[in-house]
Amino acid sequence: MKRSAENGGTRTMCYADDLRYDFNVMINSTSCLTNNIKVLSQQALQYGQETDLGVGCDVVLDSFQSAERSYLGKEEIRRYQLLGAAAAKMGDD
Repeated sequence: MKRSAENGGTRTMCYADDLRYDFNVMINSTSCLTNNIKVLSQQALQYGQETDLGVGCDVVLDSFQSAERSYLGKEEIRRYQLLGAAAAKMGDD
């Protein structure tokens, strides 16, 4: 984060490059965008409207997709591990 003096005061300036250091912010932002696109797409289909929400979205999300897949894959594996452990515990009772 950089600080600059403008009009006699100090103002904090954020840069997009700062976000690359915070993986969780990137994942949360990407997931939020993806979920919003899915909801809008479902709503458009529900009301019989044709829409092309994919135009431009690929450019925005493309750089984050592999990171999100990796993150979601790990979460999916962890979820199955927890479910397997719970099922095994229930079987022991």
